[in-house]
Amino acid sequence: MTDDAFADAAAKATPARAQMIALLVVLAATETHTSVNTWRQPSRHIVAYFEALARWGYPLSEVEALIVAEREANAGDAVDDPIA
Repeated sequence: MTDDAFADAAAKATPARAQMIALLVVLAATETHTSVNTWRQPSRHIVAYFEALARWGYPLSEVEALIVAEREANAGDAVDDPIA
């Protein structure tokens, strides 16, 4: 989608569609800032992102699911972790 097409779609969007477009922008920005190191040393924020994707019905990749499972297994160890 070109920038003009995206801007046109956003300008014509209903409120519900505008929310979906905003979510798309946030998710795309999050994905853009991931790298191979994201998977090696995931921050609590990226783990929360994966957990949200799973709750929304997105099928996690094998490595994403492993990261979420590891966090769940260690949940009792992270007392001061705000997403624990």
